[in-house]
This record gives sequence, C-alpha cells and structure tokens, in this order.
Amino acid sequence: MRKNTCALTRFVIGTTGVLAMAGWLAYGQVTTSTVSGTTRGSSGTIVAGTMAVAGFAHAMTFNASAGNSIKLTLRDDVTSSSIANPTPGQFLTLLLCQDAAGSRSMAWPTNLRLSGGNFTLTRYPNRCDALTMVYDGSIWYEIARATNQ
Repeated sequence: MRKNTCALTRFVIGTTGVLAMAGWLAYGQVTTSTVSGTTRGSSGTIVAGTMAVAGFAHAMTFNASAGNSIKLTLRDDVTSSSIANPTPGQFLTLLLCQDAAGSRSMAWPTNLRLSGGNFTLTRYPNRCDALTMVYDGSIWYEIARATNQ
C-alpha cells in the first residue's frame, strides 16, 4: 500500500487505514503526539478524545488549547466567562455539571452566539449539560446541545 501524506486542519480520528471527514478521504497513517498533557495530531492540532477538567471560578476562563472537550463542575454561579486560546475552525464542547446542591447558573461568553439566544442550564443536582460550538476567528457559534444528562 502506498503511503500518502495529508494535512488535516481540525480533527484526527483513528490511527491507520482510511479516514473520511467532511468530504475528505485520506489513506495512510495518522500520527499523534502529546504536548503538555494535550493530545495533538502531527500537524499540531488538537485531537478528538481529549477531555480537560477545568477548576471552578466565578469568573471562568476556559482554555481552548487544553482540548476540544472541557468539563466543569459548577460549585456556585458562574458570573462571567470567556474562552481563551481558540483556533479558527476549532470545535469545542463544554460539559457543565451541577454539583450535589444543583441550581447553579452560567453567564455565557459575550462572543458566543447561542441558538435561540439563550441556554439555561439544568438545575437538578449531579446532572450535566453539554454545549458544542465552533469558532470562526472572532465568534463562537453553538452547533449542538444536550441537556439534563
């Protein structure tokens, strides 16, 4: 089998064989490396499968370079939030979980455009909501959500 070289800009799925993604088809070997605890593809982009855990703060800053999935357990209300170090075209999923008390709220980043303009978190204790978004270079756009998980 002939090895072909390909550059993927956002997702790396699998390690060897056939890779199909967003209309692209690539054959060959896809390699990964680990940099500062974050799994990255050979091109340096973040690889699907990395779950970062964020520490709680009332003024929350999510580090997009930590991985494409970030989990936060809400211990109180988040009164402001932002997303640092994004890459244009990056997809990011926030998994926001209520603690045992529940009823915590989230102030969303000002550069996040939510479907319908709002997203109120599940209030039940120990339940999670997930929000997936894509970054265009200045604005994050919601593309999916799962609630009360």
